[in-house]
Amino acid sequence: RARRLILRVAENGQVRLTVPPRTPKSQIDAFLAKNGDWLHRNVIAAQEQHSKLCAAEPPEYLELAAVGERWRLERVERVGLASARATLRPSTSPDLFTLRVIFDPKRDEVALKVKTCVRRALVERAKVYYRSQLIPLAAEMGVEFKRLQVRRQRSVWGSCSSTGTISLNLAGLFLKPELARYLCIHELAHLRHMNHSGAFWRLVQSIEPTARSLDAELGGTHAVLPRWLW
Repeated sequence: RARRLILRVAENGQVRLTVPPRTPKSQIDAFLAKNGDWLHRNVIAAQEQHSKLCAAEPPEYLELAAVGERWRLERVERVGLASARATLRPSTSPDLFTLRVIFDPKRDEVALKVKTCVRRALVERAKVYYRSQLIPLAAEMGVEFKRLQVRRQRSVWGSCSSTGTISLNLAGLFLKPELARYLCIHELAHLRHMNHSGAFWRLVQSIEPTARSLDAELGGTHAVLPRWLW
């Protein structure tokens, strides 16, 4: 459906060229030649930024605002361990937990293994939390979802398929509770209205009257989320 040539550089430096149907190759070549310098600069910048993000490690404490929990990350070195693993344990207060990640410091990509373990633990916590929200909200809204997926989407908070699968962003754990709850309401409403029509918003606002302001606030939260998640 494209009507013009469009050149994009993703966060990881990947390049996408969108070409309208029946565009002559000579026109494509001329377009790329014209934008060559811009493309080179932006690919290099994106790759450098992506490398910094990949190198970033989880902090000592993870603040999971949506569930009112604080996780202390404890790194434990154990030489000869076949694979890194993580266990979550209660700590000194009801809202404080210790996430112990055990790994072999002599293996390659230790930082990546630690991040992978932390992410897996967060995914399991997010599944429990989202189900606790989705099940009663779905009953209240008169809809039914078939399946829940928790993913690390880069640019969206969630999605809803026509087959009844709700996909929600792992980063929702770091949102304040009212925003995380609104996210669930928003995607559940798509089970009845696969659009953002007036009927969609009336359904959403019947459950959450402040939905419009929450939606606007949600759109501005990506910049403050922990980038090491990705």
